[in-house]
Amino acid sequence: MITDKDQVAYFNFLCKTYDGLTRVITATKNRIQSLNPEMNADNYWILNGMVENKPGTSIKYQGLESIKGQVSRRIEKELGFWPVWSNWMEHIPGIGPFIAGNLILKYYYAFIPVCKDCGTVLEKKDKTFWCSECQKSVKGEGNLQHKLTIKDFPMISSWWHYMGRHNVAHCPTCRKILTNNTCPKCGKIIENPIYLMPKRQSGTQSDWSTPGRTLGFMIREAFNMFSEDHFYKSYQVKEKAKYAKRHPDWTKGHCHNVAWNNTVKLFLSHFWQVARTLDGLSVTEPYIVAKDPVHKIIPPFYWEGEGRKAA
Repeated sequence: MITDKDQVAYFNFLCKTYDGLTRVITATKNRIQSLNPEMNADNYWILNGMVENKPGTSIKYQGLESIKGQVSRRIEKELGFWPVWSNWMEHIPGIGPFIAGNLILKYYYAFIPVCKDCGTVLEKKDKTFWCSECQKSVKGEGNLQHKLTIKDFPMISSWWHYMGRHNVAHCPTCRKILTNNTCPKCGKIIENPIYLMPKRQSGTQSDWSTPGRTLGFMIREAFNMFSEDHFYKSYQVKEKAKYAKRHPDWTKGHCHNVAWNNTVKLFLSHFWQVARTLDGLSVTEPYIVAKDPVHKIIPPFYWEGEGRKAA
């Protein structure tokens, strides 16, 4: 694991740049299509570049797609410093440099905003950052300064929770998150709540990462592009069939989404297991396995080049 602040900051910069370029390219294509629906946006010079011939010279302009490809290759080059990429994720179809880079950043590192004057960790207050030592808001002072801290997830449940893949009790009527078994909207004590993934709530600081959950959906879409020869796609198909048989009252979409959520959680658990193993840290059994041995642990797919079939 890399702990050099400058190297991690550069790696974070590359991943954010790639994400920003993707957003700009998508927005550009949408604008081109809105201006001229008959135009093929993929062939537009802003995206793919152009060569302008002038008297005695020829100037080549790079397009956004070309620049994005260069950033992707730089991310892949930097990924070689993290064993969880070179020993495992590099061999998983669908997991490219951008997804792998963001997973590594989410798992290992936290960038904590600090005050430029005194170095105190800033607090989120009234929709801005506040320094308790200087008793001031840093709004209007330009870009924030951050200090790098190393994160640790000793249990798989804490990693799932951070990535927004945990379930919390909701009111079955209005779907609000319960507080002490009480619905904050209807005021009733709920004896039989339903358990769903939480959503962001206005005025409440979430204890999970919104970009982390988005990354989970990106992993889902990446795996969904493959056939059942892909181990994680094969696992999703089996999970979907299992829930369709177990819950005939569920819709196909419900079974589909639950199966993919389980598949993403399986992949995240494999990432956690491989990363901790390569880092020389202990790997504890999930709570459900320790409580009931009938639940077996599925070993990581694609690890060490082993052709492990989905269990």
